[in-house]
Amino acid sequence: MIDNLIVQRYLGDNAAVDAISMRLREVCPTLFRNEDAIGSKVAEILQKARQTTNEGEKETMLRDSLILCEKICGLGRVNIRNFCMQFAELGFPLGAIKLCESAASAVDPNYLARGALKLSNVDPASAQAHSNR
Repeated sequence: MIDNLIVQRYLGDNAAVDAISMRLREVCPTLFRNEDAIGSKVAEILQKARQTTNEGEKETMLRDSLILCEKICGLGRVNIRNFCMQFAELGFPLGAIKLCESAASAVDPNYLARGALKLSNVDPASAQAHSNR
């Protein structure tokens, strides 16, 4: 919700997402965390990528946004599905795939879910890891 407000209301005024994010973190740190600020920055970059006609610049923006997304993908407050759809729409399906892989690794760093697929007698930890992944 805050991301949409920032993108729709302030980006049209050419306000910097970084400045707005910093102010929101100061005013309401429990509602707007660092991962929210990064998500807002990603939204800003993706909006700029939509508008650019230079393919090289667009590719750089998409890769930069992926790097930022990967930093926050396991924190649960970020809409990974939304970013994946945007990557696909912008002609960057590899970004969507890499983001899904990073999110899965973030929620199951020990690859317990793999065991849930291989074993017929699944332990609760593996079953939970599989569900999270």
